Amino acid sequence: MKRVQTAPEGPRRYEAMFLVESGLASKDWDAVEAHMKELVQRSGATILSAGKWDERKLSFEIRGARRGTYWLCYFQAPADAPEKIRRTAVLSETVLRSMVLVLDRTEEVPQDVTTRRTTVAIGEDREMR
Repeated sequence: MKRVQTAPEGPRRYEAMFLVESGLASKDWDAVEAHMKELVQRSGATILSAGKWDERKLSFEIRGARRGTYWLCYFQAPADAPEKIRRTAVLSETVLRSMVLVLDRTEEVPQDVTTRRTTVAIGEDREMR
């Protein structure tokens, strides 16, 4: 009989990316970043590293926005936190889109999120593993 391995209990590490309308981000980035941090921490998460990742032209219009600013965040949280974050992000007027991924236990969390710019932009980070 095959045994099924279960994940150890306790907090897991996650990577989240949020897309914010660039006009709003350029007017008052500090307020936008404070809102994003509060959105993540409200779910019981502890932020390990976070910051502005990049500003880009969007492929298609989202809620009238043609450009977006990305905020990248690494955090540690209980297993139910990602769903709470997704739900809160959908209801937020600041967030255009969001994505939350579980990090591998072996993957390191970068202290400077801007270092992720080159690997994420060309998709090498997931293909190299």
